[in-house]
Amino acid sequence: MEDNMIDNKNKPNFANFFHFKDFDAEKSVTSWFISSKTLLIIRGIIALYTWIILIGQFIDTVIYGGTDYFFVYFTNLGFVGLTAYFTTAFYHSYRYVTKNNKPVSFQYQPDILNWLFWLLYHTIVHYSTIIMLAYWIFLSKHFILEKPLPYRWWLNVSMHGSNFLLTMIEIFLNRQIMVASFVILCLTIQIFYMFVVFINYALTSQWIYEFMDFTRGSISALWYIGLLIGFTIIFFIMYGVHLLRDSLGRRFDRHNDDYTNNDEPVSSISI
Repeated sequence: MEDNMIDNKNKPNFANFFHFKDFDAEKSVTSWFISSKTLLIIRGIIALYTWIILIGQFIDTVIYGGTDYFFVYFTNLGFVGLTAYFTTAFYHSYRYVTKNNKPVSFQYQPDILNWLFWLLYHTIVHYSTIIMLAYWIFLSKHFILEKPLPYRWWLNVSMHGSNFLLTMIEIFLNRQIMVASFVILCLTIQIFYMFVVFINYALTSQWIYEFMDFTRGSISALWYIGLLIGFTIIFFIMYGVHLLRDSLGRRFDRHNDDYTNNDEPVSSISI
C-alpha cells in the first residue's frame, strides 16, 4: 500500500488526474451477475453482430454516397469504436478464461494500451448514448420520410439504437468503472470531431449536421453551448448508471468465483 502511494506521488500530475495506472484488468473481464465464460460468449456474439452491421453500413454508405462519405459521420466513427471495443474485449475475455482466470493479456502489454482500452470503454458508453438520443430527437425525420427499404431500416436502427442497447448490456455485465475526469477526454475527442465537420464544410459547402451550422448567428452559439452541457450531463448519467450497477452487484452477486471475496468495494473513482 505504501509503495503504491509513493508511486502515485511520483507520477506526473497529468497521469494522476487521468488515473494512468489505475486500470483494473479484473473488472474488465469479470461480472457481478454471470460467469466469465458466459461473459465471453455474450461478447463474442455482440462482436460478431457489430462487425456485420459495420460492414453492411460501410457498403450501404459507399453505394449511396461514396467511401469518403462514411468517415465524416460521427455515428459511423462511433460504431467503429464500438466494434473495436467488443472485439478487443472478446479477446481479453478469451485469454482470461483460457488462462485459468488470470488477466495475462493485460499484464503482458504496455500500460498505455490498457489505459487506452479503458478510455475506449468510456467513449462507447458516452457516445452510444449521445448518438441514440441525438438521432431520434433531431435527425431521424429525413430518413423516415424517405421510406427506406427494410434492410436500411435494420442498419439504421442498429447504428442508432442497438448500439445503445449493446452498450447497456456490456455496462451491466462487466465490472469496469468510469472515472469522472475522463469526461474531459471524451469532450476533447468530440471537439476534434467538430474540426472534421468544419473541414468538410470548407470543402463541400455542406453541413454534416444542420445543428452545427455556425453561420446562423447567435443561435449557433446557443446550440454549441447546449451541446456541451448536454454531452456533459449524459456522461455523468452513465457514470451514475455504473454506480447503480455496482450497488446492485454488491447486493445480489451470485458469481464471485472469478475474483476474491475480499475485493474492495467497487465504485467509480472520483476526480
